[in-house]
Amino acid sequence: MGCFGILHNVGTFLFIGSHSKKASYGDHGWRFIFVRSRFTFGVTFIIAWLIGEDLASVTIAEVLHMLGSCVVCTFGLYYFLKAVHSGHFANVGALSLVGNPLQWAVGLIIFGNKLFVWDIPIMLLLASGSVLQCSFKASRTAAKWVILSSFFWTIGYAWLSHAVQHFPLSWSVAFMEGVVLTASGLMTLFNRGETRQRVVYSIQWTAMMLLLGVIIFGASYFNHYAYRENELALVSMLHLTTFPLYYLISMRIFREKPGKKEWFAFCTGIIGLMGMTIRSFMV
Repeated sequence: MGCFGILHNVGTFLFIGSHSKKASYGDHGWRFIFVRSRFTFGVTFIIAWLIGEDLASVTIAEVLHMLGSCVVCTFGLYYFLKAVHSGHFANVGALSLVGNPLQWAVGLIIFGNKLFVWDIPIMLLLASGSVLQCSFKASRTAAKWVILSSFFWTIGYAWLSHAVQHFPLSWSVAFMEGVVLTASGLMTLFNRGETRQRVVYSIQWTAMMLLLGVIIFGASYFNHYAYRENELALVSMLHLTTFPLYYLISMRIFREKPGKKEWFAFCTGIIGLMGMTIRSFMV
């Protein structure tokens, strides 16, 4: 169930990412997140209320623990949207591989995971695509946004894996969306010059946002379950197996043509994935 949760979550978030890229053209900052979260929070809150999990046993310390992880994840979402609008969607997938070395470092430094000799070349392979693109001015901006997104999401979800242990799963989803709504609303007030694009609330757009809320609930529910029931190393590896789908979505849906740097990141990512798979059988 845990592994299924991870794979379901990653596949769904790929859909959400491509959906958000299309839905937020011209408005891909805090304001879009705020507008989108008004719908997703409402939908996730209603679903959590209908499920009816008990909140009476949740302590103030656990709420604060969850609050901290959700705030950090909110910045991950913001920089992810910046990334998908700064380059090819395939490039986001390639550059997001740097999240695995970051997650590995967090497990090593904070949670005391063991260091194996073969971890180092594997992590260097996974990070090499980001390092290469940071060295070129043309791709540096997109690389910067993806690295920042990976950094905040790595820290946020590593924190979440502990925060969600004693928090009802359905309410943890609604809580996160509520934090995203509040944080993005506050950031919108301080970033009024970020965009002048106004959202047109058509029936089609509203229906799309409501559908997104339902999808986000399902994806986040499985995501929180996966982080609660599995080690970070397993979650990280299974996330990595789906990065080629970014290339498929990029070429088939957005009709983009990945460049040489993106294919280099793809090849080093595949080799790194093979290394991680072999490593998982040896540990």
